[in-house]
Amino acid sequence: MSSDTSAPGLRAVAIPLWNLPQGAADVAAHVGSLDEVSPEALRLGPFGSVLSAARGELEASAMATLRATGLVLVPTISNRVDGHRSHDVVSTMLHDPARTARHVRLLCDLVVAQDYEGVDLDYQGLGREDRAAFSRFVARLADALHELGRRLSVTVYAKAEERLDERLTLAQDYAALGREADEIRLLTWDYHDATTVPGPLAPVDWVKGVLVHAVECISAKKVLLGVSASGYDWTRGGGERVGWAEVAARADRFAGGRVEHDPLGEAPWLRYLDEHDTAHEVWFEDARSVAIKRRVAGECGARGIFLWLSATPDIDVWAEVAHAR
Repeated sequence: MSSDTSAPGLRAVAIPLWNLPQGAADVAAHVGSLDEVSPEALRLGPFGSVLSAARGELEASAMATLRATGLVLVPTISNRVDGHRSHDVVSTMLHDPARTARHVRLLCDLVVAQDYEGVDLDYQGLGREDRAAFSRFVARLADALHELGRRLSVTVYAKAEERLDERLTLAQDYAALGREADEIRLLTWDYHDATTVPGPLAPVDWVKGVLVHAVECISAKKVLLGVSASGYDWTRGGGERVGWAEVAARADRFAGGRVEHDPLGEAPWLRYLDEHDTAHEVWFEDARSVAIKRRVAGECGARGIFLWLSATPDIDVWAEVAHAR
């Protein structure tokens, strides 16, 4: 565990829809480690509508569990449609003034009706042509929420520079969004993912570069560094998303519990042969790698970190982030 009490700690936990039941249980078991939770409970619908993403009984029960913790609730609204990110559902809203106004009004009405502290905006898959419209929308939504005494968080792609050939990241204007939003959450993971060769999810040099660029554009006290709770197990066929429990079980079964630490990426990894003699390479995050990211966030003056609870993390992660509070 890190002994650096000056490094910023955990400020929020974001729970994707597919892990909402287990994520809510994990949060309830570690209430003392955090202040705020963002379940992916909402989604953008047609014509600027706001729909419930947590529609099943399990999701409803999970939301009740989160309410019962007494933690600050800042639900995430995404543009996930049928399990995939939809560019069109956001773009048509952004470029239609009537739909934009309706969306802002409905979001504000819902935040008040449900007594949420605010909302976390996680609209992914936009293009360069949406950049100005998205910034105007964020400014309008932030103003409306602020009038109600509520706040706005915006989740953005990680980037270490403004690259004109990068369609997705260019859609998000760090400086413009940072002026209006109360908090900017950086998606600082998946540098390597299921579609790439094996490697660390968030190599430390890349993380530093993203943070340096972010705090050049945004007040550092608004910036949260994202940390993923899951990793990937790669074979020749590609990567499979895995949680800490799966990694630990596979390490014990096939690798004698041996896990290596990469000093360049500052990340844990292991290799093993399964029962079919198939070669695997696994990269993930543990308490040690999270502690290193906390330190980097502190060096850059960032407000703290947020944990993407895509799976149950290394149990020591909770102790690591609680130590920083």
